[in-house]
Amino acid sequence: MDYIIKETDIPRREIEAFINQTPSLSICADIANGTKHFGIDDKRNPRSGEDFRMREYVTVSGEKVGLGLLITLENGNQMKVIDLAKECIEQWVAFLSSHLPKSL
Repeated sequence: MDYIIKETDIPRREIEAFINQTPSLSICADIANGTKHFGIDDKRNPRSGEDFRMREYVTVSGEKVGLGLLITLENGNQMKVIDLAKECIEQWVAFLSSHLPKSL
């Protein structure tokens, strides 16, 4: 978000509103802030409104072993972090594409 604010003319208020209205981006922002500040405390309420947990998981297929991260939301729904990342990219592409100058 900081790069978008600094490198575009899109108002910060509009960017913040977009993040807050987009569940995947809100969760991603909470992960980033929680990692940066070693958790989200009472001063920084989570954007997503979710109390979620992340844990590692292992997949085994034949001789291949994989490792990933899984998010479990308060309501019990789960998502792979890689899927969250893909969704966030899609959301940012759509948002930024809608702000391209008409001359392009």
